[in-house]
Amino acid sequence: MFGNKTCCYSIAIAGIALTVLSTVGLIYFPAIISNKIKESLPLTEGSASLERFSVVKVPITMSFTFFEVTNWLEVTEGTAKPRLIERGPYVFNEKKRKEIVNVSENHLTYRQYKTFQFNANLSVGSLEDEITIVNVPAIVMSGLIHKKVAKSPLKGTVLKAVENLMKSDNQKLYTKRSVREILFEGYQIGFIAELKKKLASFGITQLNLPDTFGLFLGKNGTHDGEFFVDNGASDVSQFTQIQKWQGKEKVNFWGKDTHCNHINGTDGAQFHPDLQRTDKLWVFSPELCRSIFLEYIKDSEVKGITTYQFSFPERLLTAPSKSIENECFCVKKNDPICNFDGLMDASPCKKGAPIALSSPHFYNGDRRLQKGVIGLNPRKELHSTYLNIEPNTGFVFDAAQRLQINLVIRNMPDVMLLRNVDDLILPVLWLQESASIDDDSASKFKSKVTHTLVIANSVFVTLIFIGIVLIFVSLARILLEHLPASQGYSSPVATKIGST
Repeated sequence: MFGNKTCCYSIAIAGIALTVLSTVGLIYFPAIISNKIKESLPLTEGSASLERFSVVKVPITMSFTFFEVTNWLEVTEGTAKPRLIERGPYVFNEKKRKEIVNVSENHLTYRQYKTFQFNANLSVGSLEDEITIVNVPAIVMSGLIHKKVAKSPLKGTVLKAVENLMKSDNQKLYTKRSVREILFEGYQIGFIAELKKKLASFGITQLNLPDTFGLFLGKNGTHDGEFFVDNGASDVSQFTQIQKWQGKEKVNFWGKDTHCNHINGTDGAQFHPDLQRTDKLWVFSPELCRSIFLEYIKDSEVKGITTYQFSFPERLLTAPSKSIENECFCVKKNDPICNFDGLMDASPCKKGAPIALSSPHFYNGDRRLQKGVIGLNPRKELHSTYLNIEPNTGFVFDAAQRLQINLVIRNMPDVMLLRNVDDLILPVLWLQESASIDDDSASKFKSKVTHTLVIANSVFVTLIFIGIVLIFVSLARILLEHLPASQGYSSPVATKIGST
């Protein structure tokens, strides 16, 4: 009897120990894995992390979809809204490579090079396709010259001379060019040399008037500036946070001493580990000349891996006239462009060119922008930006960044090309940069991280269940041993026979 009781107590103690230890393991094992991840992340000299950081192996594509205006004659005469149709997409395989300039104890300096190669199989059309689009260089130059001579006594003479040059070169509000020319290769602007001579004769020499134009001229095989970032060695929460860009802690595009000039966040390829749904993620974009932020939308899944989906909130591009947070992005005060939700005036960082940026089809933008043209159909699934981020590592496993380039056209009675047109925000093209982890990399990640966590959790839960069973079995046995025989549990049959 004594041996049975001792055995029951031993089993109960073992069950309690097993339950407690397994519960502790269930709680703390993910933290152990998290610490291992954090230990492997810092971008130190010779580390595997630095090697992965330098060569981006995730497949990336960049697609361009043009807006072709089908009724240019009416638009030029000011008798109709632009009627738009989409052409494309024209898709390029994008390669990213980080050139490591310097590695120090706590920081890393690098340049990121991007190379684009046309992918005919994924494209709708070829690079030789000709598209009729707005004559960006002629309109930009007209506006810059008009601004330069606005208060000059020679204004009328200069603008007349410019008009004659454009007429002789047959410049119009629109132009027909190949996709190849519009994007990366560019095309010659015939009247520029003569225009520069004519302007010089009036003493105007400070205007930057290039003789070749392409929307992304000089952007293939080049880098977008030098980044100085935290390597995460001393504080992993600061992993890849940009400290300086082009040697400066701030940009100077958005007024003097404003928060809009602050450089915040990473380059968007990765974030800090232990990501939380409540985090506000910052990204600095050289193309936008500013920092932008993303917020949690929902839990998501990429190739069987749990991720958090983040996206730009609507208030990111709330009209500067309505938002204290965005007010400093309106450099030209009282400019009508500052009154539109979903639109960013990019002219301060585009050398004064009247360029505005938005989501494609003015998604989440002011309805007046959409009503200014015919043919737009904004849809969240096609035109919003999102990032699916693995929360343990902070790595982006799937993303689509979408951006629309618009030309701000203003009526100018004394400029030939703009004499009859209405004020307009005209979509030129929209682009989509897409990236998603490949199957092989996803499988390796799942085997190293996801499966380890799942298996460990399953083992701990099973052990907790076994521990609880042992506790209940031993307690039941102990209770049975302590019950008195008079309650009829030990010999009910013998009692009955003895009474007869």
